Amino acid sequence: MLSPRMSIRNTLRRRMAPARFAADFGAYDTMSAPPETLIQPDGSYAAGWYDAPPARLELDRNTQAGWRRLHRWFFVHFDSDELFVGANLVDLRLGGNAGIIVLDKRTGKFTVAGDTGLLWNNGVHISEDCRRFEDRRTGSMMAMSADDRTLEFDLDVDGVRFTGRASELFAQPFVQSTRLGASLGTLQMWGNLRLDEGSVTIKGRRVDLQPGLYGAYDRSLGHRRLLENWNWVASCGEATRDRDGQTLPFALHAARDRADARPQVDGSKYLLWLGDRFLKLPDLRFEYTYTDAAALETTRWRIVSPRSKDQEAWVDLSFTPRFHRRDAHRVPLVLNVDHSQYFGSLNGTVRLDGETFTVRDVFATTEDSRMTV
Repeated sequence: MLSPRMSIRNTLRRRMAPARFAADFGAYDTMSAPPETLIQPDGSYAAGWYDAPPARLELDRNTQAGWRRLHRWFFVHFDSDELFVGANLVDLRLGGNAGIIVLDKRTGKFTVAGDTGLLWNNGVHISEDCRRFEDRRTGSMMAMSADDRTLEFDLDVDGVRFTGRASELFAQPFVQSTRLGASLGTLQMWGNLRLDEGSVTIKGRRVDLQPGLYGAYDRSLGHRRLLENWNWVASCGEATRDRDGQTLPFALHAARDRADARPQVDGSKYLLWLGDRFLKLPDLRFEYTYTDAAALETTRWRIVSPRSKDQEAWVDLSFTPRFHRRDAHRVPLVLNVDHSQYFGSLNGTVRLDGETFTVRDVFATTEDSRMTV
């Protein structure tokens, strides 16, 4: 099967679609109160970085983007010394998916469980406020509390069960509505978690997860572009202040459009949490090369933001991939996906408010992915 990166369909779309959409320059620089509704009277997304989700989504106002383009997804993951456990409930309109992935860090073995229902067999149901996701095919669910402070989840897919409860780690999650065109856009809600209780069971063997484990989530929706191409990183752990050795909770979430996204949008989604501080970095770059271009194996990544005397924050981090999982498949005329996830350790320096912090062996996930819908 040809990789989606070789698709004639992708090539045509790149040539036909506008290269960039920059109508909202500066809209994502400062956090503000959300609008009452996500979708504006003219059907467009209200572009901005917000301190809370809009009170109402009113997605039916968007009549120009098309029914197929509305995607909604909820991802959550936690990691311990031995395991990385992630789960998702996703509705792509033409199909829904419930999935669990368990990585044994000691052996590198992936256990992957998934259930997909296409068209009328799509079992994923999502509440109007996008806080509760359910899948009738598997009986799985994820639910965020009304104040966005507590998450409950129970997924049971193909002999693998992941269940538990977690609380928001920091005072402020990330909420941003990013316009991708006149009628396209996403509402992304990213946060960091501390596990209250949880377990993973594989083929009848249950492992209880230690309370206090760090994790992260991505709860989002959007009328998406036809051609997506991105880099992404999510990490949550601890950083040590060089001055006195004090350890503080630390998280970095970032996404950046790559060259083949159409149109490209600078959504300024470069988020840093450290102790009681939450802010955006002015820019962020992902620097790496392929050691095997066909398999998408890479060198060590450098994840770096600009530094200068007037910058209140910057990062200079290296990500060392230890494990790589690639999911490449195609449904003719419906979906092309070439999705690579890399799992490994993050090391380096964070500078914030005149203080230097060291990040040592914080587990992180990165992505090098493309999707055509």
